[in-house]
This record gives sequence, C-alpha cells and structure tokens, in this order.
Amino acid sequence: MLDYSWLNLVIDWQGAAGMTAGSDAVEQFERHDLRRATEDAHQRLRELIDSGVLPADQDFSRAELAEFTGVSRGPLRGAIRLLREEGLIEAGPRRRYRIAQFDPWDVDAACGSRVLLETLALRLSLPLLGRAGLESAYHALLDMETDPEPGVSARWHRAHHRFHRAFTSNAPALLQARLVAGAERGERHVRRLARNGVPPQARIGQDHRRIHELVAARDHEAAIARTARHLAWTAVRLLNDTVPTFEPAATRAAVAFVAGGGSTEAAGTNSARAPRTPTITRGRR
Repeated sequence: MLDYSWLNLVIDWQGAAGMTAGSDAVEQFERHDLRRATEDAHQRLRELIDSGVLPADQDFSRAELAEFTGVSRGPLRGAIRLLREEGLIEAGPRRRYRIAQFDPWDVDAACGSRVLLETLALRLSLPLLGRAGLESAYHALLDMETDPEPGVSARWHRAHHRFHRAFTSNAPALLQARLVAGAERGERHVRRLARNGVPPQARIGQDHRRIHELVAARDHEAAIARTARHLAWTAVRLLNDTVPTFEPAATRAAVAFVAGGGSTEAAGTNSARAPRTPTITRGRR
C-alpha cells in the first residue's frame, strides 16, 4: 500500500502558508483603512474649525468630536494628534479639547517661516522646471479661476496647492513636506478672509496669474519676489482686519530678506500692496 502521508504534510504546510498570507493581507488592508479614516476625520474637523462650527470658546470631549466626524476612537485619536501638531486644537483637563484661539503672533511667525521656506524651495526648483511643471501650474490656475467659491471650496484649495507645488516640485523632499504642512495650515486664513468678504480672486488670483507669467518668462527672481509678497498679503490683511494694532514684524522681515535686505516698503508690503499696521504696544502674552 502506498504511503501518502508526505502529501498531507505538504497540504498542511501550504494551508498554513495561505492563512499567513491571508492574515498579512487583512492586516495591511486594516492599516490602510485606519489611515484613510484618520485622514477623513482630520479633514472634517479642520473644515468644522475653519467654518466656525466648532467655536474657539467651547470645550469638546472625544465623544462629541466623534459625533461630528462619525469615526471610531482610533481614527479620531490620530486626527486629534494631527490637529494638535498644527496648533488648531489644545488639550485640556479631563480629556477635553478646546479649539485654539486666534493668535496674531503665531499667524505672523507661521507666515514669515512660510515665505522663507517657499522662496528657498523656488530658488532650488525653478532652474530645473520643465514644460510639464509649467503646464501643471497652468491647469491648476484655470481650476482656481473657474471655481465658483474662490478661497472657500475644497476644490479651489486643492488647485491652489497644485499651483504652488508645481513650482517647488524639484526641491528636496523634506522641504516640500514642510511646505505642504504650512500651506494646509494657511488654508483657514484664506477661508476666513473669503468669508469676511475679501475675495481672493480680486488680489490673490491676479498674483497667481502674474507668478505664472514670470516663471514662464524664466524671470525667476521676479517670480520669487512676487510669491513672497503674495504669501505675505494674506497674513497681513487678516491681521489688519482682526488685530489692527498688531505689527506683523516677522512677515515683513521675511519679505524684506527675500528682496535682498532692503526696506519692507521696497519689499512690496506697504500700503499699496498690503494694509499697513501700527506697532502693538504690549508684549507677547
């Protein structure tokens, strides 16, 4: 009689290997699903903060935030961590969270940093920019110009990101990652201006088209200077409308630095380009 026991061993081994592979696939899918749910919850909470649905003068529990997003504890925990890193949510006692108050010093510092990082990335990237990058920026520009809710809709902001990232796509990856994070944080300021009746299409839209024209003409230094003023305008206008006595020293210094160390007026942030604000008298809180 033939011995088939060796065949049973092979079948058992193949079955165990199949179960292991299947378990790995399920685990990988679950990780992907968790990451996607975290990103969705993060985006949803950011939109609620930007729109004022979650006001800065009120505390929220995790359960309440979960109701707003409709996600479980794991994705919510990840979304809260991202919002805390962005400075949008602060942790309080008894596992409650408060939407961060509008802080003019933080807005000024963040804008000054972004001006310096963005212009550095442009200096590294623009000499390597090809036709594909220029066309990508142009299509993003068209999407912004045809959007019915400039400065407000998610579609407009996605196009806005594509426009600026097309010109910095050849910069180092770490620098690009920091630019993306800074741009996402700045979305709320653009939305706030748009909702306050300051249409980005009137000023910011003109900036985008002019920046594209300068890059296409390979006038890189002019494009970099225009980008610095463009980024600064949003922060300076928002600060002027919100805290009229605040002087955005970091933003003005960054633009002046990009312009070559000249005066802030020469750098293009004076009255014709952005509101001038008197110096605030009190110190950092």
